[in-house]
Amino acid sequence: MMGSLPFDVERLALLGWRLHPSSRASRAACFKGAAMAATYDLDRLAHWAREFPRCNWRVVMEGSGIWALDVDAPGPDHAADGIAALAALVARHGPLPARPMTRSGGGGLALFFRHGCERIMGRTGTPAPGIDPRRGALTVTVPPSIHHRTRQPYRWIVPPWEVAPPPAP
Repeated sequence: MMGSLPFDVERLALLGWRLHPSSRASRAACFKGAAMAATYDLDRLAHWAREFPRCNWRVVMEGSGIWALDVDAPGPDHAADGIAALAALVARHGPLPARPMTRSGGGGLALFFRHGCERIMGRTGTPAPGIDPRRGALTVTVPPSIHHRTRQPYRWIVPPWEVAPPPAP
């Protein structure tokens, strides 16, 4: 039903993840101040779903108890191969713990970890090109969103209602 709250968004909200609607034509929010207004309140999220039918959804790290690694796939949107860089880091330092993870419609990944108020350092391209930490007021697009360029869906590889975000290794 158009304008109804997507099931995945409801499940994320029930986990305490703060969400807001965003455009399917770009990564822009549907309204000014959306990241600050992000919420897990089901009534507010349902209101936005009716106001912005077919919108994408983004989770704000701050206040959700999580942070993420945004891992880029090489291609028209990204020059660096974050997936290969992550594989090299895992080969050098050992496997990552089981964690929630998405695949974007553009082929990239988002890996979610628990944020227990520890300081998270980093900037775009750190710890390697194509791997970007997302923390604080930064956001990550989540399913059931559609990639703005490829029109392919975002999908859960491991949803957070099956595996809780672990502390970062």
